[in-house]
Amino acid sequence: MELNKFEEADLLNSTMNGNRKVFKANERHPLFSNINGLVRKHLGIDALVEHVVKRLGGLKFVYLTGDLAKGIDTNIIDLILVGDDINRVYLTELVEKAEKLIDRKIRFAIYSIEEHESARMEIEKEGGLLVFNG
Repeated sequence: MELNKFEEADLLNSTMNGNRKVFKANERHPLFSNINGLVRKHLGIDALVEHVVKRLGGLKFVYLTGDLAKGIDTNIIDLILVGDDINRVYLTELVEKAEKLIDRKIRFAIYSIEEHESARMEIEKEGGLLVFNG
């Protein structure tokens, strides 16, 4: 019922996936960036993104996927990082540091720009949320 109220307020969009109604944040709503910022701070994602983005070359997009993207609280953060020439060794070091800061485990996959073009629709269909667009 609460999700339907958020949809009526235009904070959420929904689609039908078989017999399931799937909700996604309405990124065009005027309050989206404020709400997104609050959620990111609460979950510690802002700290993760800040640490990773500042020190990586070639990072273009970061998607939050998995349970957190679906609104289910979990101790595992699933990310898809998109970019060319991302320093994987340094990324691993940064993720380890971020895990300690936010007290959650982080799983990630790296897609090239070319791979992203073909996988973007699937990522979004599965509920992936774009959390960084650089």
